[in-house]
Order: sequence, then structure tokens, then C-alpha cells
Amino acid sequence: MKRGRIFLFIIMTLTMVSCSSMKVVEYSIKSTPNILLSETAPVTLLYNVNSISTCDNQTNFNINDSIAQYIYSSISDKLKSSDKAYTLNEIIVESPTSKALKTKEAEKYNREGNNIISLNRVTINPYYRSGTIDDDWHFVDLLIPTELHLSISSPKIDSIVSYSCVDTLIFSGAGYTKEEAINSLPLHEDCINDVVENITKIAAMQYQAHNENYARIYFVSFNRMMHKADKFWREGKYDEASYIWNYLYENKRSKKIQARTAANMAMYEELKHNFDKSLMWARISFALFSRRKSVFDPEIAYLSDYIQQLRLDLKEQQNSTKNCIYIFD
Repeated sequence: MKRGRIFLFIIMTLTMVSCSSMKVVEYSIKSTPNILLSETAPVTLLYNVNSISTCDNQTNFNINDSIAQYIYSSISDKLKSSDKAYTLNEIIVESPTSKALKTKEAEKYNREGNNIISLNRVTINPYYRSGTIDDDWHFVDLLIPTELHLSISSPKIDSIVSYSCVDTLIFSGAGYTKEEAINSLPLHEDCINDVVENITKIAAMQYQAHNENYARIYFVSFNRMMHKADKFWREGKYDEASYIWNYLYENKRSKKIQARTAANMAMYEELKHNFDKSLMWARISFALFSRRKSVFDPEIAYLSDYIQQLRLDLKEQQNSTKNCIYIFD
């Protein structure tokens, strides 16, 4: 999930007002992979690409089958460097079909109870998008849409799961002529390196928990218990801090304290990936702050944007749970 998109101007505003009751904090959270591989069974990575798919004559970009092999090797390297340290076997299929394996075809590769990941198809269709400014300044964008088709099977599951990873990189150039703009683009080799790195990162992220950084704001005060909760939070004792915030919210009559502790609880629940609870607390905090603040106050601006972000995260989590999580254990 994409976090940390709370607008920079909000943090700048908080910095300028130097509000002692508000702190900007940054965290790195491990996201849940879409495909959960067994941590004990070996992984077999198959190269099943017959030929790379491209559209003819879009550009003078040279796309050949060695790029697919480069992608395969990069996926392998990322799995080997995973913090789960998978036992990885690499196999090149004798007669690649570029189609997802059938269950019977997969059986010969899972003699040790392997999880089998097969790279079946690679599609790369680079093309130019060009234009002019004031009729004498040309710009050119080189777009490289890339799609990987993979499949995965397990001896404990009777079906083959197929999925795609999609990415588009854009490289820009400019000059007094279209040819000059094209020549100002990065070298094709450098473009391909970036394309492979990005698309294989997306592919590897399907199996690996990965860190995502985000910035949030939480509230403190001279209240003795709030100060203690702040100390717990800075020590990484998040549960202990949340107990205090929840207690203060339920037992203090001060709307200011309730608004601040509700905002802090929203951050805590987000840290736990409980986006429904996080959204509930953020809305409560927004409602309480709205009684005393205007739309121009930093608390309202922050919470308004935070609520929108949490709504997106909750929707993404629900879609992922419904459609995208496969467990091979």
C-alpha cells in the first residue's frame, strides 16, 4: 500500500507554527505480500518464455529475448536476497510455451514439495510521445510499458494461480528538432536496466514483505499521562502508549484531550494495519477538532487529508483480501 502521501505543505505548516503539542514522526512498516509462500518448502523458479512480445516499428528500440532472461535472473536474485532466505532452484524449461503450466506439467517440478513460480511471458512495447512548444522546441517522451505474466503452483493446491505484473517507465528528452530530442534521451541500455529493475521489483514484492515509509503527526501535551504515553511511543512500546490514549479518551471530559488521543489512536491502528479502526478514530478526532478549529488550522488540514488516505488504504486492503491473497503453506 502507498503511504506517506500526507501533503508536504501540512508538515511545513506545522514546522512554521512550531506547535509544541504536535510532533511529526516517520515510520517504516512491512507490508503484507500478495502471495504467501511457504517458509519451509523450496521454491522452483522456471523460465518458460518462448519469445518476448513486442509491437513492431514503434521505435528504433532494440528488444530481444535476452531481456527476458535478464528479467528472469533479476527475479531470481531478489528471491535469493529475501529476508526469508528461500531455497531456490532455477530451471529452464526445455520447450517453453509462454503459457501458464497445467497441473500435470507442474508435477514433475515439485518432487520435494516445491512452490513453483513460472515466468511465462514478457511483453515490452516502447513508443514515443512527442510535441512542440512555440513551434521551435521539441520534446519527446519514451514510454516503455512492460508486463510479466507469471504462474504459481504448490503440491498442496490442485490449481495453478496466474497473475500479471505491469509497469510503465517514462524517459523524457528535448531539443530544437525531434531527432535532437530523441538523441537527448538516456542510452537504451540504461533505460532497459531501469525497466528490468522496476518490473522485477514489482514481481518480487508479490512474495516478499517490503518496507514502506510514511510520515504522520501525533499529539502530546503537558498532561502527566500524555507525557508518559509519549515516552512509551518513543521507546517503541506502542501498545502501552495506546492503552493510555484509549483510557484518556474514555475518561477525560476535555474535548481537546479526546481529539488528540483519538488522532493518536488512529495512527496506532494504522500501524497495526487495522485501517477500519484507524479511519474511525481519525473521523472522531476530526469531528472533535472541528468544534474548536477552522478549516485553516493545521490539525483540520492534516486530519482531512489523513482520512482520505485511510479510505484509500482500507479499500486497497479489502480488495487485496478479497482477490489477491494466496497462501502456499
